[in-house]
Amino acid sequence: NDMSSSKKQAYSVDESSTIMISNGTGGGGSNSTDEDVEYTIAGRTLPRKGDFKAYPQEEINTAVGHVIHMLGLVAHYLGVKLPFFMMRGKSSKPYASGALSGLERSKRPLFLTDHNLEHFTFGMAMLNYNIAYLCHSQGVDIPFNKVPYTLQNLYLCCNSVNLGRANIFTRFRTTCEPDVYSEIQ
Repeated sequence: NDMSSSKKQAYSVDESSTIMISNGTGGGGSNSTDEDVEYTIAGRTLPRKGDFKAYPQEEINTAVGHVIHMLGLVAHYLGVKLPFFMMRGKSSKPYASGALSGLERSKRPLFLTDHNLEHFTFGMAMLNYNIAYLCHSQGVDIPFNKVPYTLQNLYLCCNSVNLGRANIFTRFRTTCEPDVYSEIQ
């Protein structure tokens, strides 16, 4: 990666650590497409299209851990309740838990092993849904085909000009007729 052409954004997690999300073009310059840009978090990357076998498990698990942590912080500070519960503990492996209408409540791993690729992929779908939900709450529209772009979507959300200015209720309010809104209050 040509780091001179990359954009970096640092987010302080606490006084002793920083999570950096960066995007850098794959050297394509002005002809580069969205597919040429690689996003990283704390120097780690994730596959966009779910090809988890193409990356070392340690790389994926570390990146996912950072994403869970950052997503939790951003959602907390913005006051957004995410659809799926994400757990990242020091003594236990991270997982996603929750249910959508019509589906049974489930708990899926957010750590990859040699034996859990299918369940991990489902957990990543839950994580990506949370990120897309957070993006939507902040006025960032994510096309359906780009929901799996974990790091890109988190980057777009954190760099939104409306970050912290919009929430789901204010977006709902602007789409309702005034008389309908007054009935809600």
